[in-house]
Amino acid sequence: MKGCIVFTLGTFALIACLIQPAFGANNTTIVNNFCPVQITAEPNDYVITMSSTVGIGLTPALTLSSIDPSKVQYKWATNYGFFLDWSAAHNFTVKKLGATTTNTGDTIFWSYSIPAKLKKNVTQNATVTVIASDKKTKKIIGKAFIPITWNETFYSAGNSTCTN
Repeated sequence: MKGCIVFTLGTFALIACLIQPAFGANNTTIVNNFCPVQITAEPNDYVITMSSTVGIGLTPALTLSSIDPSKVQYKWATNYGFFLDWSAAHNFTVKKLGATTTNTGDTIFWSYSIPAKLKKNVTQNATVTVIASDKKTKKIIGKAFIPITWNETFYSAGNSTCTN
């Protein structure tokens, strides 16, 4: 057990190992199999006719306290639908951002368009990806995904996962 120390106390043994961060694909830092960035969704469920929101709000969350959030940028992408900005920066008017966008950690909204010929059964699911990286060095800090699935009458955001 290279780099590990074994402590014995009677019949019990405690093994302590020096744990070093690992690097995954694209130099994504993985600390003890812990996701360095996650996506939170609010509301979790959405249909285009809702008047209380313009979509599913998505907010990135850094889970590493050693990183200064002001030095991070987030690159968003979706394989279906588009992102919207509905923030104070735009006087709470809705601004369409497209299927890819970059921001500094503010909430963005995922939405979709109703096709001109509305199909009876809409079944298109989406996956939203966010990549957190250092603004200056461009080094990737983490990558998270959140599925958005059609549930017969509304879209629902799933759980955030990350790549190792």
